[in-house]
Amino acid sequence: MMNAAARSDEDKLMIELTERLSGLPAVRSIRFLHRDSTFSVWVGIKGHDRSARYALYELEDRIPQQFPNVKIEFHVVPISPGSSLDDFVAAAWPEVRGSA
Repeated sequence: MMNAAARSDEDKLMIELTERLSGLPAVRSIRFLHRDSTFSVWVGIKGHDRSARYALYELEDRIPQQFPNVKIEFHVVPISPGSSLDDFVAAAWPEVRGSA
């Protein structure tokens, strides 16, 4: 069972990431998932936008210092027209299909 500090940090992290990522024009969608003791962040970006990738990696590198209680997996997925981030999440985690 997750302790209250970790859960609170996850909530804060979701808020912060949503705010920061919504300011990046290349970000198309974001999904947060929790399984076992791992918190996963999935970020869908337009095509293969390198500048968006680097901005996301920079943000990812700061997470452990700001949120040491959160074990995180960070996924950056290029989304082509006609695809969705949900397709990638469902392929990786079939048990969450339709709930992402």
